Amino acid sequence: LQITNTSMGIVAAHAPKTEIRDMVITNAKQYGIFFTGSDKSEAQKNRISGSGFAGIAAGDTPNVSIKQNSVTSFNYGIYVFSSTNAKIVSNHVTNAGQTGILLANLTRSTVKHNTASGSSYGITLGGTNSNTISENTVTNNSTAGILVESSAAGNTIRKNLLQGNGTDAVDHSTGSQTTGTANIWLRNTCATSTPAGLCK
Repeated sequence: LQITNTSMGIVAAHAPKTEIRDMVITNAKQYGIFFTGSDKSEAQKNRISGSGFAGIAAGDTPNVSIKQNSVTSFNYGIYVFSSTNAKIVSNHVTNAGQTGILLANLTRSTVKHNTASGSSYGITLGGTNSNTISENTVTNNSTAGILVESSAAGNTIRKNLLQGNGTDAVDHSTGSQTTGTANIWLRNTCATSTPAGLCK
């Protein structure tokens, strides 16, 4: 099924266990897929492109699963906020104006096996804690590959491949973890970082 030239592609509002699969959504002006207040919902194997705010967004949606989607353009490819236990796995996100995958106020979630390329930032964490960011391929983003903002703490960032980014790894937090940040950086393959020492 294809949806084209619309403001909102598909919106699930207060609709738990909604499954959105195998859709082709093009020229979405605001959101391709938007979950709000929809616990245990899923977006899988969708192809989404557009010029709006976010390709896939989920807010106040615990246990959301976003897997195997292809998202092109938008300001933010995938945006998950104010949620817990999210699974963002095996997505391909390219050419977002701002950030490929944006996480805000997210806890106990997994971001794994995604590719994020051609954006300003590949993956951004803001106000997040106790999440695992692992085995992602983040390349050719103009400003930073993975950006961790000062409000993010207690996250584990490990075994990611970061190449060809403005700066591969950036962590603005302060704490007692890796190189004086508030997060654990472990076995990431990259060349440049702020502070130094995140690539090891």
